[in-house]
Amino acid sequence: MTTPRPFPNPPNIPPKQPPKPPRSPNSQSGWLKPPNIPAKKPPKVPVSPRDRLDPAKQDAYQQLVAVFKTYGLESLSSKIMDYVKKGYDPDTISIMLQETPEWKARFIGNEERRKAGLPVLDPATYLATETAMKDVLRNYGLPKSFYDEYRDFGRLIGANVSPDEVAARARYAWEFTQSSQSAESKRLLKEWYGVDDSFIVGALLDPKLGQQAIERMGHTVQYGRIAAQGGFDVRKSLAQAWADLGLTQEQVTQGVAEAGVFAETTEDIAARFGDSYTETDALNETVTGDAEARRRRESLWQKEAGLFRGQGGLRANALGTGDGY
Repeated sequence: MTTPRPFPNPPNIPPKQPPKPPRSPNSQSGWLKPPNIPAKKPPKVPVSPRDRLDPAKQDAYQQLVAVFKTYGLESLSSKIMDYVKKGYDPDTISIMLQETPEWKARFIGNEERRKAGLPVLDPATYLATETAMKDVLRNYGLPKSFYDEYRDFGRLIGANVSPDEVAARARYAWEFTQSSQSAESKRLLKEWYGVDDSFIVGALLDPKLGQQAIERMGHTVQYGRIAAQGGFDVRKSLAQAWADLGLTQEQVTQGVAEAGVFAETTEDIAARFGDSYTETDALNETVTGDAEARRRRESLWQKEAGLFRGQGGLRANALGTGDGY
């Protein structure tokens, strides 16, 4: 049997040494030193241009910037500096700045007034008008999104809408959105004017709608709601006619209540005689005092009374052929 040969001893391999850094011919030790990197210095803060102005010009610059800041036009400070350095006086600079795009965007209502041939407002009057309108809308609790941009008031000012008119429009908007009867009003606004609930306020504040149109819309919807609550499905044209006649809410409410007493009965009587009598006829008689509608109703009731006269049926006076209904 052959004796196995022993394994040879592993070779004596020295461990690897980390590589040495390269030598520097300029160093006594022969090794490179880390570079001497200077610390970063903070950037120089540019000196404000106005610091280079003489005291008189610097004072003029500061005063103009303060004034234009009240207009919301801080962005014009660089232009103010440029004009001051060129030697323009404050009054001239104010006039020159009114031709800038920033000024025209800020006072956009004046641009619209100029196009319409209306006199422009001076800045103080313009700002006072904006403030008055903003106070009105805030007092009625309208969403801030309706008055958080300059152009919102610019449209109204440009259309020569006064703060008093804005107050009237806001009052209608508040009534439609806050009153207990607003659900019916909103329905009629949607049906008759195509105004969604979320756009009621915006529509009423639209400067394209005149004050009379706003009031007419408000009264028309109000009278339509009163009729609906009395059980009548009136058309927009009828409610609008009541608004155009200048009727009060009390007059419409009373007329609707009176028509509700006999409208349905008279309609049935008319059908028996092959005639026509509608809710509109009843409302025309009681709300607007239509004499012809009253005559037709009384004639129908007299015919009905004739059918039962002498038969123990309805009496003429029970049908209201006299002065009453």
